[in-house]
Amino acid sequence: MINVNAFDDGVIEGPHLGNVTYLVTSEDPAFGGMAVEATVVSILDDDSLRVSEVILNNEDPQRSSIEEVNVVFNTIVQTQASDYELRHLGTGQVASPILMSPTNVNGRTEVSLIFDRASLLDGDYELLIHATSLNASGHLLDGNADSIPGDDFTYQADDFYQFYGDTNGDGFVDAVDLFDNFLPSFGAQVGDPNYRSDLDRNSDGFVDAVDLFDHFMPNFGTSRDS
Repeated sequence: MINVNAFDDGVIEGPHLGNVTYLVTSEDPAFGGMAVEATVVSILDDDSLRVSEVILNNEDPQRSSIEEVNVVFNTIVQTQASDYELRHLGTGQVASPILMSPTNVNGRTEVSLIFDRASLLDGDYELLIHATSLNASGHLLDGNADSIPGDDFTYQADDFYQFYGDTNGDGFVDAVDLFDNFLPSFGAQVGDPNYRSDLDRNSDGFVDAVDLFDHFMPNFGTSRDS
């Protein structure tokens, strides 16, 4: 009988070969200490580069605009802006981040993605992360978490949407959004304490009549499913 003990070391190594070596013990001096050739085995590593979490708008419930998307990986990665795409599920419109900022924290990479919010249409979105270049010391992304690297990651969620004026994320643009959030910000500009970038629909630095009449009022009284 041969017993082989395997330990999960938590290290991303990818599929590789290993040697099983043997130590022969016997009371018979003819066999005790006998040399046995090592066996080469194929090892499928269950540790792989994966996405641990996707966070929208730093957990702010507003869905008036997609301000920021944060991606947390399970290890330190090498990445670039072209690894990411934001796709509108209704039109297929694809947006690339205008700013990508990776930070390494406690052995993991957290990536902040900023998109041109003025160009994003209202609707449901998905985040695509391409496995072609993103890597951890040469190991490619395991997008579907099956321990086999090299596939893209797709993130969809019911609350991953943009609906201008939905300042509390309830799927409606109504009196609560108007009186509690929009009107207190109306007339504010960047730098003012009551300025809200999620209500600055055209990103001109002001929450003004253009935002109110061209964007907020057309959505007023409707829901994201209208």
